[in-house]
Amino acid sequence: MSREKVGLYGGTFDPIHFGHLNLAIEMMEAHRLNRLWFCPAALSPHKTETLLTPAQHRLNMLRLALEQFPCCEILDSEITRDSPSYTVDTVRQCVNDPKNKDKEFYLILGEDCLACFDRWKNSEEIVSSVSLLIGSRGKRQQALKLGMENLDEAIARGLTPMHNFEISSTDVRERLSKGRYCGHLVPAKVLDYICKNKLFFT
Repeated sequence: MSREKVGLYGGTFDPIHFGHLNLAIEMMEAHRLNRLWFCPAALSPHKTETLLTPAQHRLNMLRLALEQFPCCEILDSEITRDSPSYTVDTVRQCVNDPKNKDKEFYLILGEDCLACFDRWKNSEEIVSSVSLLIGSRGKRQQALKLGMENLDEAIARGLTPMHNFEISSTDVRERLSKGRYCGHLVPAKVLDYICKNKLFFT
């Protein structure tokens, strides 16, 4: 019996937007993943100077965005765990849980994560525990090699061409703060939630 293929997709999702959703769905299709678990971070160790929207709001927005995607779930352990959030802790939790013995895990990353991936906590343990799936927008990867053979091999195996969705949560927050239209960037229910709770408005 084949194991269920599950993608782990971490981030602050502040807020969740169509770029996140596009990467998730294209990865699922390209690698025939059965399920995808979004793993919102309480505080990314790489964004310690960023003031995040409270975790409950980010969780609520994520739930609204995923309502139409029954294959997607939320793993909130990074929110409940003492911050900062380390990906290796989530990987260990998933891989070592006896309930997941019938699952094979993959870690989904955006291409922008590659330049500092070798500085992630226990990055070599991560690639020995799960396969990397990296959304590539067609850029040449030679300049992003990390000089560590096992990491470079894991990156090369996981590179996956994606459609180019140049959206960032930072841009969304900036547009909202200026009262600009964001319906083309954020799901309607998420945008309604943002307006109702007066998030990101100055």
